[in-house]
Amino acid sequence: MTRLVACLRSFIPPVMVAAVWLGQGILALGYLMHVGGVNKRPMVMHLVIVLATLILCLVPFTFQAVHRLPGTVRRVTLAVILGTVQFAFLCFYMLDIGCIQLMGTPPTIAWIVNYVPQLGALLPFSRHQLAFIECIPVSIWLIAVWVYYRAGDALQTSLGSVTGEITTCNCSARNGARTRMGMMLALALLAGIYIPTRAIWAEREPIHQLWGTNSGLSQMVPEGMRGVWKPETNRYLANLPVNQSPVTPRNLILITVDALRSDQMGIYGANVDDTPFLSSLYRAGKLKRIYSAYSVCSYSFCGLLGTLSSSYWHQLNPASLPLSDVLSHYGYQTRFLLSGDHSHFLGLRNFYGSAIDEYRDGSTVDAKLSNDDSILMPWLKNVAWSSKRPTFTEIHLMSVHYLGIREAQFGRWQPTKPAATGLIPKMQTAEMYRNNYLNGILQADDKIRQIFQILKDKGVLDGALVIITADHGENLGDHGGMGHGGEPYESVARIPMLIYDQDGSTYPEQQITSQVDIAPTFLQAIGAPIPGDWAGIPLQLETKRSVISVASFEVSGIVAQFGTERYKYLIGRRDGIEELYELGTPNAEEMNLARLPSAYPILEKMRALHLNILRQRGSVPGR
Repeated sequence: MTRLVACLRSFIPPVMVAAVWLGQGILALGYLMHVGGVNKRPMVMHLVIVLATLILCLVPFTFQAVHRLPGTVRRVTLAVILGTVQFAFLCFYMLDIGCIQLMGTPPTIAWIVNYVPQLGALLPFSRHQLAFIECIPVSIWLIAVWVYYRAGDALQTSLGSVTGEITTCNCSARNGARTRMGMMLALALLAGIYIPTRAIWAEREPIHQLWGTNSGLSQMVPEGMRGVWKPETNRYLANLPVNQSPVTPRNLILITVDALRSDQMGIYGANVDDTPFLSSLYRAGKLKRIYSAYSVCSYSFCGLLGTLSSSYWHQLNPASLPLSDVLSHYGYQTRFLLSGDHSHFLGLRNFYGSAIDEYRDGSTVDAKLSNDDSILMPWLKNVAWSSKRPTFTEIHLMSVHYLGIREAQFGRWQPTKPAATGLIPKMQTAEMYRNNYLNGILQADDKIRQIFQILKDKGVLDGALVIITADHGENLGDHGGMGHGGEPYESVARIPMLIYDQDGSTYPEQQITSQVDIAPTFLQAIGAPIPGDWAGIPLQLETKRSVISVASFEVSGIVAQFGTERYKYLIGRRDGIEELYELGTPNAEEMNLARLPSAYPILEKMRALHLNILRQRGSVPGR
């Protein structure tokens, strides 16, 4: 009995180590489940991986070959291995939580390689401060190694790798063999769980997500939309409406500015002069200003894809054929010139279309420049514009985004700090964040000026249709936060929509518009038929439509116009909590009318409209 108790007691040290490793993982994953809505299955499997990793670290120390090494060498080696691996898990959890909080997506290897070189430009730390910050993780690692070194004798005893005889149990060789056998059986059991179930949970397990490009789609698009999207192009094109006459070719240009909200722009009446170029075009009568434009959602992925495929959130699985493929069908040359890394951020590149003639984004340049809009100008100047084929070109700007590189000459509003620090609690005030945001708008306005000048010099601007918009807006302290993502409140859902069209087309006033209207507007401009499953309506047409969809990972909803009154209805996807706001009133989204009995009639009407729009795939009533 005494020997049995002693043997069982010898297993206490590795069990305690396992408890520490698993406890660290449970705390981190519990938080990720809370903020990300991730289900339990991949999290349980992550703990299986952690436990298997610990066993693999310990198994070598049960072999007799290791016993022959000096005791101090074994002890130091074991401490370094365990301390380093546990520290790596800790760093991974912190990185995962940080990326989910700041960008709404877990990290990938490609993302890390791309963005780590930019930290110096994105964070306001001096060289000495960075050196101090770097000392913190090194200190944590040293503490972990020291703790395992102090526990080294107990661990080695339990693993059977101490010299001499263990009088209370068995000789070290037999004890090590038994421990090794137990560990190998445990590994076999874990492998038996891992291998047959991997396909079910791997997409959402944090470590497996590191090796993908689309890991964050769980929070960016409807459930089930994974991997590389490969539309059945021929089937879609075969279903296009029959065009009775050839299209009228003209150059089509789409300029998207990341995270740009309309109410902070001088051209939309903001009390700041941050859009001098765009405002000058508007005053000269060369720019049509569309009010009441909404994004599909509050993230880049669904905003950009919804724009190109004329699809609301609930229609993205699968999305309709994108604009680039439709235009290619009509003989267009298609070109994407994008600031920012769209290739590695959720694999956005894979969703832009299969018929792209020229594609460049921030991943094709030095990582320090991937979010620098200055890279676009040489690309535009070097484009060989065809005089025989019309061109569709999308240009994406990062100047306004908190990760965008700012140029000192546009630092008109002060004080500021690099915008990325605004997402770190207490790193800067809402005023600093907004100042930096306004400076970004001023810089984006100048980039658009340069783009127009290049297009004019190349002879591309004459007769072209140019639409300037955004993928989503930005919180500037609204609703207690900064950045974007989350519920589609006005601050992240209201976007600019500006039309440059010198071809004599008219654009009637619209009650309410959405990103989904942009692709149909381009096709209307060339006389091409509009795919029947596109949700949008050309902005050249008058329409009775009064309802559009807004959504996010967290909620589904609509915005509806009733005469002069506009309402927004949101319902939580997981908790079913309803929100109803009368827009246009002071502090509109601070008073949830869904809680008031007097608002029940309008709430019932909004519920019915919401269910109706969710059933639609295209052919919007009122088109």
